[in-house]
Amino acid sequence: MTKRAAWARAAAAAIVLLALDQATKQLVVHSLERGESRNVFFGIEITNVRNKGVAFGAFGGGGLPVTLLTLAAVAFLIAYFALHATRPWLWLPVGVI
Repeated sequence: MTKRAAWARAAAAAIVLLALDQATKQLVVHSLERGESRNVFFGIEITNVRNKGVAFGAFGGGGLPVTLLTLAAVAFLIAYFALHATRPWLWLPVGVI
């Protein structure tokens, strides 16, 4: 696979997942009260909550240090991908992050 194709696939994965993320957020906001849960699949529930942190509310109120750490991690990921874009399937984790 060429670098151009890998970048295109990563961008496509990012766009698809961003659209799915936003669609599910809108669905939850408009169909569930805050704190309400609903069973979606076998043993999987979706709950309307507000997250003020990073993943699962971790580091809530972390402010600038968390922002800088996040930006550094994303920059490292993009730089790594730029150097190794032709590796098979590397575009997928880059696109979903």
